[in-house]
Amino acid sequence: MEGFILKAPIEIEMQISVINIDDPSQLGTVTYGLRNGEFPAKEDMQAALKKFENEEMPEGFRLMTKREFFDKLIREKTGSRERFALPGGDDWDV
Repeated sequence: MEGFILKAPIEIEMQISVINIDDPSQLGTVTYGLRNGEFPAKEDMQAALKKFENEEMPEGFRLMTKREFFDKLIREKTGSRERFALPGGDDWDV
């Protein structure tokens, strides 16, 4: 890690939401560690997500769609099973 300088007393983890391909009722959250002591750039987080998806995804699972993720989030935060409009539509903003 030549040139790496600690910039803050922080540990940052990214939580990635996954869903079982064959059984959509089986949801999961994977905690993925990023570099400690440093603020990650957006590109670093995107690269970590892509690496997880391509190399470390549990067999039989995939990343949640925007709709699945938002519905899970609303259910966890409010207990509601209602479907709300998604900001920007149903697809992930690129």
